Parts: sequence; C-alpha cells; structure tokens
Amino acid sequence: VLLHIDEGPDVDAQSEYAVRLASLFDARLVGLSCHHLSLPLGERGTPAFAEGDPLTTRMRESEDAAVGRETIFLRRCRQAGLKTFDAIRDEAPAAAALCAHALCTDLVVMGAPEPLEPRHALQRALIDAVLLGSARPVLVLPRAGHFEPGSGRAVVAWDGSLGAAHAASAALPLLRRMRCVDLVRAMPPDVECVASVPIDLERAAAWLSRHDIAVRVRLVPGERKAGRSLLCDAKAAGAK
Repeated sequence: VLLHIDEGPDVDAQSEYAVRLASLFDARLVGLSCHHLSLPLGERGTPAFAEGDPLTTRMRESEDAAVGRETIFLRRCRQAGLKTFDAIRDEAPAAAALCAHALCTDLVVMGAPEPLEPRHALQRALIDAVLLGSARPVLVLPRAGHFEPGSGRAVVAWDGSLGAAHAASAALPLLRRMRCVDLVRAMPPDVECVASVPIDLERAAAWLSRHDIAVRVRLVPGERKAGRSLLCDAKAAGAK
C-alpha cells in the first residue's frame, strides 16, 4: 500500500486509515512524501540555501514540516505493530513521483481535496493526474468522517464500461470484506428507475456474487452530471 503523505490537515486520519488497511491485509505500507525543491543548486547538486532569503526560509519550513509528517507516520506504523513499513522522500513533482512508485505497489491511498483550502485546485489537479496516470488503483479518502477499511456498505457504480470493470476488479479485496455492496447505475433523467434492470448490470451482480459478495442492484435517478447523483446516493445509503 502506497500512502501519499500530503500537507493537508487530515494527513493523520489518512495515515491511520492506511495503517489499519495494511494491518487488515498484512501488507507493507509505504508513506511517500513529495517535497519538490525549486531552489538554485550548489556545487555538489544540493540546494543552495541563502540565510535570510524569504524563499529559503519557506523551503526550510516546508522541509521541516515534511520531516515532522514522516516521523508521525513512522511512529503510527510502529505503534500499530506493522511488520513492514517505510517512509520515502521524493523530490520529483508529486504526480510523477506517485505514479512512478505506484508501479511497484498494489494500491495508492490519497486524501480528497479540501474545498475551502487555497490549494484546492492544485490538490484536485494532482488527484486527477494520478487517477489517469497510475498503473494501480487509487483510493481517495474523504476529508470528513471516520472510515473503517473492510466494513459497512460499499456502493459500486456500474455503466458497463471497461473502466467500470477494471475499477470493480481492483476493488475486489475490499469488497469481499464489506457487509454489503450496492451495484448502482445512474439512469438518464428521461428514463424511469422502475425500468427493468439492464442485462449487463445483472451479469456484473452475478460476477460479484461468485466472489462471495452480498450484492444489491439498484437504479438511481440521474442528472446531467451522473457523478453528483451517485455521490448523493452513496451518502444516502450510508456507504463507507
């Protein structure tokens, strides 16, 4: 499991979730801190810090904060009794670093962007870049709420596409541990949700059932933006 140790206020909650997830699957947990330096380099290729320079001061503060987050992450791993864990520093841009390290992991864990933070646009762009560029599945954790890996209800959106099949397949280890799974399709606004269940949705439900997953198929009323409809439905269903 690869965890992005970001600069958000909820990094501790994300670390806690990742630690519990790694413990649940007896997996190795790696915390990746992306600290991209843009200072001029000295003779030996190291950042040339200039005392009193505002940019140097900010970079040093950022460096100290990164070290602090890594220390807390490692301490949490030790306290949880994880067998194998590590913290890695990569000075490449965050998206490139995450996608590169994801090649040798099974799952990437990141935090969702915080709407009220000044860095919201940058956080959203990072998540989009990793979702599209990662060779491994990416689990994006909400900023609010408490979540236990492998428990409660999950909602799986299914539109019969290749992407939906890949996402559901990648999520099988987690779905097997959920109490129940809703397989959901957002219907177009002009289609009644009392319509018969599409055949591809029935096939997907049968496939999940063969993996010993308790599945419930549902059709939900859609909007122009299907994603918004599915998020509202997942919240109403109590998905975690």
